[in-house]
Amino acid sequence: MSAQGVLTLVDNAAPARLREAYLRLRARDPATDVIVDVVRLADLPAGTTVILALKPPIGGDDLDWLNLNRPIVSDRRYNVVLWCEDDAAAVLARRAPDFFDWISARVDCPPAPAAYAVADVKAAILARACGIAWAGPGLEDTLAAVRPGRSLRRVPVASYQSMLEALTSREPGWLFLEGVDTEFHLRRLRWAMAESGRRVIVFRRSIEQTLPGWWTVHAEHVPITEAVHGLAAAGGTGRLAALTGLDPAACASALFLLRQGSETAHLEDLLVTTSDPYSALEDVARPLGWMEADALAEQPFGQISVALRHAFMSEAASYERDHDPIVSVLRKRGPAPKPWAKIGTKALDAGDFEVAIRWLTVALRSLPEDESRSQLPILMARGRAYEDAGDLVAARADLERAYHIVRTEGDATSAWDTPTIGMVAATLAKTLLELGELGQAREYLESALSLSTKLDDQTTAMLLEVLAMALMRQGDLAGARAHLERAISLRQRAFAPEDHISTAASMGLLGSVLVAQGDMDGARSYLERSLQLSERLGEHPMIVSMLRALASVHWRTGDLPGARTHLDRALAIQQVALGSDHPEVANTLVMLASVLAASGDLDGARANLEKALAIQQKTFGNDGQLFGATTRRELANALVATGDLTGAIENLQQALATLGRIFEGGDHPDIISTLSQLFRLQRLQRDLQRID
Repeated sequence: MSAQGVLTLVDNAAPARLREAYLRLRARDPATDVIVDVVRLADLPAGTTVILALKPPIGGDDLDWLNLNRPIVSDRRYNVVLWCEDDAAAVLARRAPDFFDWISARVDCPPAPAAYAVADVKAAILARACGIAWAGPGLEDTLAAVRPGRSLRRVPVASYQSMLEALTSREPGWLFLEGVDTEFHLRRLRWAMAESGRRVIVFRRSIEQTLPGWWTVHAEHVPITEAVHGLAAAGGTGRLAALTGLDPAACASALFLLRQGSETAHLEDLLVTTSDPYSALEDVARPLGWMEADALAEQPFGQISVALRHAFMSEAASYERDHDPIVSVLRKRGPAPKPWAKIGTKALDAGDFEVAIRWLTVALRSLPEDESRSQLPILMARGRAYEDAGDLVAARADLERAYHIVRTEGDATSAWDTPTIGMVAATLAKTLLELGELGQAREYLESALSLSTKLDDQTTAMLLEVLAMALMRQGDLAGARAHLERAISLRQRAFAPEDHISTAASMGLLGSVLVAQGDMDGARSYLERSLQLSERLGEHPMIVSMLRALASVHWRTGDLPGARTHLDRALAIQQVALGSDHPEVANTLVMLASVLAASGDLDGARANLEKALAIQQKTFGNDGQLFGATTRRELANALVATGDLTGAIENLQQALATLGRIFEGGDHPDIISTLSQLFRLQRLQRDLQRID
């Protein structure tokens, strides 16, 4: 630095370099200051060495002030280091050209990782952490500093199988799993790591939830302006901000100590002599009652609060062992089928059909062919899992096999087998309904209900629910309502005095019936209670039907934004749990299309319907079964609204052919309605052709 005053510009200044730069200047001039407000230059003593940190956006008044007051640098012999982050140097050159011309030297700042991030990754490795949840940017630079030359593999994991393949791969380098960004995916990751026995550090993006044995690490700095202003408000200085290294945790610790009455000069002296600012400050703060939660509540550094919260949350979780029951079984599992069946059923209950199918299949393969009694519960569970996955053909095969077991290999008069027959019949009938085979579904249900005097309340309620679904498909709303009201009564009797979560399904179905009957107030009451009960499971696929039914209530009562909110939530849950090509996703898209059409977005409605129809054709065949017929009828409405009469008529004709195959005879309400709409459009088309 010159005794005459000089301006030195540091371009592309890296926040991680600020502490180092300040310490070097301080070694030459202990009075070196750090400021972020340009007008403070006027208040500094003559001969001061100062770092003026500039980060866009830079106010026009500040730029004008620098232009007009540039002689102050030479008059007072300041040695000014212009610490220019991002494109601050370009802004100076363009908006304060006279000041910029006085710059004597220009230095390009090399990039650097956050020192605290490097230290945390090394500590996690030494602690044999299960993995690291990374928050924010800077991962590549940090890992390059930890292990120079080691590559980083970013692997997208869309399925459980892809997780296992990534975790067991022998490819060298750091492993970063892309797509682990929901609680659902986190749970899968815990299971996959336990099943694969992975003991090497795995990286994923940090989200709100933490995992036992995982460390949360970030390389996000407090913005220099926020750090200086935040500490200054508590009596600190820009020098103290620089000495923290802009580490969020260190800044929060310094702020806590200032509020406890610590002298700024004492804190500065402490940080000058340490290589780990946060640890040094924490050692002083702990005896004074330093609590991470309190610091988070009070600290003013808004832009880094999420990263800081993640870091502190990980402190409690980092040394915790994962006591999840499924993880425990996977760690000590053997070749026996029982543990695989147990965790497969638990995975199904958690809404993860892919993992359930995998583990239940392992359990079945471990059983001898002649152990049908042991196969029965596994076949039932896997059939339900296949149904959730949208593979109705595989579901039917498992459930028919299960039904064969209880009907031919058990004693149909025993108390044990009668409820089982009812449960298998109800589950099989539900799958047949989804396949559009209403007649066969009713046969199974009515056969099982004939044993009702020997069935428990829960099994009878389940049969009544599925029979109500069949009646709804056939347009018998009054019959469906009666069955559902009885099912609710049975479930409430079984779990009195409180509503059990199993009651939610009956309430949701009854709400849907009431919507179809036009009783919106009654429907809303049942559906909101159903949703409340179901939400005990979290964002589980089970709540989707309630959300869709509530959306229908909002839509029919004119609340289109409310309907859209419920459908967007339902779609988000389904796409995470079921994937984007599941037939239940198609059903939600059809409903969303109706809301979009009512809102005037006809192009959006048509796009959603075409996507839904493609999913249904992929799942059920070219006609899409009953769901496909419903979608074609809605698509016909959208095509009419956009002027495509020919396309609308073609879709109605295809829908009519499907409905005629499913509902024998021509008196079903859907057939009559579709015929009426088709005749109306054909007549309109003929009229238009005559006009032409």
